[in-house]
Amino acid sequence: MAETLEADGVSRDFCEARQFSRSETGIAVELADGSSVNTRLLVDCSGRSAVTAGSAVTLRRLNKLVACYGVFTLDEDVEAIPVTLVEAVAIGWWYMSLLPRGRMLVGLFTDSDLLPAGLRKNAGLWADLASQTTAISPRLSSLGMDLAAAPELHFAAASTVTTSDLVEPFIIRAGDAASALDPLGANGLATALWSGIQAAESVVGLLTENDGTKAVRYQQQFLQGIASHLAAQTAMYASEQRFIDAPFWQRRRGPWLEN
Repeated sequence: MAETLEADGVSRDFCEARQFSRSETGIAVELADGSSVNTRLLVDCSGRSAVTAGSAVTLRRLNKLVACYGVFTLDEDVEAIPVTLVEAVAIGWWYMSLLPRGRMLVGLFTDSDLLPAGLRKNAGLWADLASQTTAISPRLSSLGMDLAAAPELHFAAASTVTTSDLVEPFIIRAGDAASALDPLGANGLATALWSGIQAAESVVGLLTENDGTKAVRYQQQFLQGIASHLAAQTAMYASEQRFIDAPFWQRRRGPWLEN
């Protein structure tokens, strides 16, 4: 991709964007190195932070989901099957997946207010929770993994955040900056790729043809997709019947679309 951009004469700036401002003709982005970029259109791919979503844009956070995870390097003689394992538990669900270069990601997804006290500083407590699982624990043992020896526990927001404003004057949002979805749906990457393509085509339409039709259609299709995702998300969580009295699962019995 980088080689294609270079061959087409597209310049790239590798610098942190500090802030932006609007004018009657476009957007000015101030960079960390003191320079600035002036553009007629800006595609926001800043992820869940959605840096262009100011006070005029309504972001709806539908839950408090967070990920507590660690990344482990497997021993060289360990041959791990490249599969993803998900297991539901009372306080949420565990996720385990092989990463490139012989690494394994193990994570617990739950709501921020349901995290056990002291978990952020106690990898042993996190490992103890994993040991109580039915599927995750045996797989950890088969790979010789000791979660209590985690070099560091990471925490990341994983909540579902939606907005109805993907397209504004001079701004088009894509990926998680448009709407961040529950990772359990396993379609975040596909959504990011699709929305990136649609946002690019919207830019082409606006810049070369002064036609906002593609941008309007992109927003409509994205919002329709979010509605379908939320319906499927509710059905997916409702299919788990073992923990119906647990707060985590009660909160996800929907319907999301009426919140």
